[in-house]
Amino acid sequence: MNSLSEKKLKIGVFGATFDPPHMGHLIAAEWAAEDLNLHQVLIIPANLNPLKREHRPAPPEIRLKMVEAAIGNYPQLTVDDIEIRRSGVSFMIDTIDLLREKYTARENDFFLLLGADAAADFKLWWDYERLAQICTIAVFNRPGYELEVVAASLPAGAVTLKIPMVDISSTSIRHRIRAGKSIRFMTPEPVRQIIEEEGLYR
Repeated sequence: MNSLSEKKLKIGVFGATFDPPHMGHLIAAEWAAEDLNLHQVLIIPANLNPLKREHRPAPPEIRLKMVEAAIGNYPQLTVDDIEIRRSGVSFMIDTIDLLREKYTARENDFFLLLGADAAADFKLWWDYERLAQICTIAVFNRPGYELEVVAASLPAGAVTLKIPMVDISSTSIRHRIRAGKSIRFMTPEPVRQIIEEEGLYR
């Protein structure tokens, strides 16, 4: 049995395409773990984001490899490949249902971690009303979004987190790579090395 199942825990769920993962992702995960007193944050790379089907991300196995490299041995962060193993389009409601079974729902509190950019589209998510009922939505600030305004648009019970404002996005990293510019310090060095080795985003 997974050790997380043995006692009541507060578990963060941080899902994204992570194409590629960057320092903003890591800062958000760590601050959420501390501010919400989470025992663990599950970092979950999407197999296929239902709201970004026009974007063709790097192969799932490579994105998973990058996330694992980004996390390293940080004790509170755990990479979970549940959506990649499930394949197809990644709907968070399905992921949370499976996680509730895995960790015994009544013994755990799940916190869905969303940047304000993702939270602004929350009502476009599949079965978002039930999703908000079975876990706590925790939204953190992102450049270009008013945190309190976004939070007010979410179902009742959502909480807000104010993290250091880091104006880094996966999109900007991909654009810099295509332009032949440096991405040092935007993403962990092991991730940058994988991008170089795999020839990604060129």
